[in-house]
Amino acid sequence: EDDLIFNGNIEQWIGATLALKARYYSWLSKRDVNYYNNVLDVLSKSELEVNWEPNFVFSSSLIGANPLALFGGGGRAGTLFIHENFINLLEAKDDPRKDKYVYYDPVNELYSFYKDGVSGPIWGRNDASVPLISTVELKFIEAEAWLFVNEAIAETRFYEAIELSMEQMNLRPEEYSDYLNQHASFNGLSTFDSKFERIINEKYIALFAQAEPEIWVDYRRTGYPGLIPVNSDGNGANPTRIVPRRFLYPSEEALTNRQNLESAIKNQGNGTALLDDEIWLFE
Repeated sequence: EDDLIFNGNIEQWIGATLALKARYYSWLSKRDVNYYNNVLDVLSKSELEVNWEPNFVFSSSLIGANPLALFGGGGRAGTLFIHENFINLLEAKDDPRKDKYVYYDPVNELYSFYKDGVSGPIWGRNDASVPLISTVELKFIEAEAWLFVNEAIAETRFYEAIELSMEQMNLRPEEYSDYLNQHASFNGLSTFDSKFERIINEKYIALFAQAEPEIWVDYRRTGYPGLIPVNSDGNGANPTRIVPRRFLYPSEEALTNRQNLESAIKNQGNGTALLDDEIWLFE
């Protein structure tokens, strides 16, 4: 009865952990050239046939609200907006998810993930449920894995992934059929790399606001989407000005755990642990 997601249903938790296992096998793509075989093996498990998607449920009021909505409606209102590059991408593709993702804030003249916590963008609502891992993400992982084995199956899974994303946004088929026809296939692509890139780029759009850390993982392991670093002077934490490759250690560690912190940093690469230092997973 302490289980806030599946109410103690072990079968559903087994399905969820298998889904997470597939995710983490995909993380190893730079360390294991045959990672996709492990992904497909996990995805063949029958436990994934049950309703396994683990969702964190939040309150419709600001107390106990979805963390993103709490950010938008709390003390940091008006401090986080959506970059124009993402808006331009959605508009160029005539993506029907745009109005589900963002709200144009006329006061600040910028796009925001938050309107009022009740209406507007889906992920910015107080009661928006956030998946620990979603069926949408898993279908993209499956499409990527199949690309190494059978491109026809990969294309089918890719189509299904985008379709699931549209359904997740409560869109009707007539609202997204044109998008599927134009973007949910490998039409016009002749190389493995171009098909791989299309899968990851569409995954980038589909995971907006529900799995941002996974987008960062995908970028570090694949180089997609082709993000452009901010054109600014370097700083002590990121002297080469690249898109960050890792987090910095919290300053509290230097104050309360300095000896172990310095030992850990010494064992990593060039011994600096800055934002532009690579980590083992993505070397």
